[in-house]
Amino acid sequence: MRLELVGGQVISQPYIDMTISMMRAFSADIEREAVKNIYHIKRGVYRNPSEYAIESDASSATYTLAIAAITGTTCTIKNIGRSSLQEEARFAKEVLEPMGFTVVQTETDYRHWS
Repeated sequence: MRLELVGGQVISQPYIDMTISMMRAFSADIEREAVKNIYHIKRGVYRNPSEYAIESDASSATYTLAIAAITGTTCTIKNIGRSSLQEEARFAKEVLEPMGFTVVQTETDYRHWS
């Protein structure tokens, strides 16, 4: 299958990348042409992984992290860490930490406290 995105610059590339990453976890063979927004999805057999962790919504998590910072409480967000493709996953490290809050972000999780 050939999929070509038309209409100008792609705004939500991180979400496309997350979809491709998920499809690859299910054995899909996908290639993106380097210069254009053209994707080639090869015919094949999909396989269910024995376990698949669904990443948390980073946009929604920013509110919870901000409330924890304001109220001086501890907050842990599972399944949204350094390896996330969501831009908002950097919120606590790039916004809260420079404001003086302690933030620990592992590959998969966030932990914040004042």
